[in-house]
Amino acid sequence: MKKIVKFISAVLAIVNFALCLSACGEKENGLYTWYGRKIEVDNVLRVTLDMGNGKRETLVPFELYRALFLYYAEKVPDFTTVNGELHETTDEERTDAAKSLTEEELTDYYAVLECARDAGVDVDDILGRDYAKIYKSFVTDADADKSYEEMLESLDMTHEYFVFNCCKSELEKALKSAVSSDIEDYTNRNFYHMKQIRITYDIGDGSSRSSAKNEIESVLSALESGEDFDVFVEKYADEDYKSERYIDTDGGIVGGGTLSQDISDILRTLDIGEHSGITEETVSDKKGAFVIIKRENIDISFLCGADDTAAHMYSYQSADASEYTPHYLAYATLLDAYKQNLAVAPVDEKIYSHIAADTLY
Repeated sequence: MKKIVKFISAVLAIVNFALCLSACGEKENGLYTWYGRKIEVDNVLRVTLDMGNGKRETLVPFELYRALFLYYAEKVPDFTTVNGELHETTDEERTDAAKSLTEEELTDYYAVLECARDAGVDVDDILGRDYAKIYKSFVTDADADKSYEEMLESLDMTHEYFVFNCCKSELEKALKSAVSSDIEDYTNRNFYHMKQIRITYDIGDGSSRSSAKNEIESVLSALESGEDFDVFVEKYADEDYKSERYIDTDGGIVGGGTLSQDISDILRTLDIGEHSGITEETVSDKKGAFVIIKRENIDISFLCGADDTAAHMYSYQSADASEYTPHYLAYATLLDAYKQNLAVAPVDEKIYSHIAADTLY
């Protein structure tokens, strides 16, 4: 009898040792039990939308859920304050936080997706784009693959999370455009898009001023002969000022600051696509500048995008953010209705309960 007990104990010890080895080994992407067995799973959540015209369901792929969960799990702080006391974040707390943030993000995403679909947006085209390839096409470095990987590393993103964000951004952009047919004209009535060519000189130095004036006159002559304004914008770009700005009708610069009265007055007289003559302005106690400005169109592809300046102009009627635009109100109200009528639930409660900070790789 003692031999049998010893034999069983030995077998259990070997099994436990094997389980430990499997749990500690290098794991491929996936979901695992606490003892290291991989769980096969295709879809994690079921998203149900009911806008009163029949329910529609979408399944959330495991790979998408995994990409978001791992991203947010890494963002959870290592220490948490509870009742005024600091303690180390537990795996359970990290799991709960990551699940909550992941599912909040997915709710927003699927609300945008379904709202855009109903607004006539070709969502399949947006979801089917190769965003890594698109990014690489903008990279001038010969080693585009390396630059892409470096970009992901610098943003602490995986490829899957990057693609998800690209899809969401493009869906939001397309939806904004779809629900705001006159947004371009509206914005061009409330904001100015300005580019400028500026050549500085040292105040009190006649030679410096004369040289700058000759140079700006040469630029103006070239512009009047048909040269591209942007060529000179790039040539005279300066880190000390923004050569491209968006200004409201009161001269407030989107992002902060106020345009000088002289430049603001000239800008108001320009038609879209027209450039000014030469204007002189004081930059500081020691610097002056000769300036040529041009008024540009504010196109809808920019306005509905994710750029902070564009988002501000889409949402607010002025640079100081005092009042919402009718377009933003329509967009936000519609999207909120979809979010309120969207429910997210696990496809399989047992599998869902296995998802944790120490079981998802």
